[in-house]
Amino acid sequence: MFVKTKGKLLACMLLASITFSGDAAANELKGTASFIYSPHKTHLSAKGYLASLGAPPKDHENEGDGYYGFFSELRYGKFAIGADYLTGTSDTVEGGLAFTEPTFNPLTHETSEVLRLYTSYKIIENSFIGDLEPTIGYFRMWASPSLSPPNWYDGIEYGIKGRCPIIKNIAIEYKLAYVPTVSLHGYLKDHHLMTGENLVSYRIGATVPVFDGCSVVGGYERVRAENNVVVDGSLAIVKFSGFYVGGSYSF
Repeated sequence: MFVKTKGKLLACMLLASITFSGDAAANELKGTASFIYSPHKTHLSAKGYLASLGAPPKDHENEGDGYYGFFSELRYGKFAIGADYLTGTSDTVEGGLAFTEPTFNPLTHETSEVLRLYTSYKIIENSFIGDLEPTIGYFRMWASPSLSPPNWYDGIEYGIKGRCPIIKNIAIEYKLAYVPTVSLHGYLKDHHLMTGENLVSYRIGATVPVFDGCSVVGGYERVRAENNVVVDGSLAIVKFSGFYVGGSYSF
């Protein structure tokens, strides 16, 4: 079922691309590429799952300073297609692999990757209140912990995004998205430990022009994913968030 839905989504995105090409004479092609750095934090709340494995049933957190990524978008008139990406590795916690010790932290030295592909259509365009666009796309979050083989979560994502001007060319930009049905893959699925539930993400930031299409960007983003723990029916909640800063080029 999910494969069919994913195929339909890719067909819609291809159709949007064809629409862009056919409308090229009437609309100017525009694009933006932003490259960012972000010290992200991961928070795990899965007491039932950890207790079933013999680990201390408590929440865990870990940070990482080396996360890098990009936001990119191509636009023809009211239509746009885009991609967002972020990857990095969390800090190594001393004693984090000691399963039954107080120092145990399942998030030690975990490599994470977030990918979002989307297409959007502008339904509001106003010089005072800004722009608003519904979006549909594909979301994938991949995680490779030190304790186990990797897991990844994906699904069809629905959302909105917008841009609100402040002064001159300075603007606040935002995205809010929801994956109502998350498919879980990898270690947790193969060993029947968890099943996917849903995922919510958002980003809010500012763009400040510097010169000739170049801007400084900064803001905050957050992903919250829920899984069902098979052993006791409880929820396992992962929050992945952090501030970001970078540079952007528009053409």
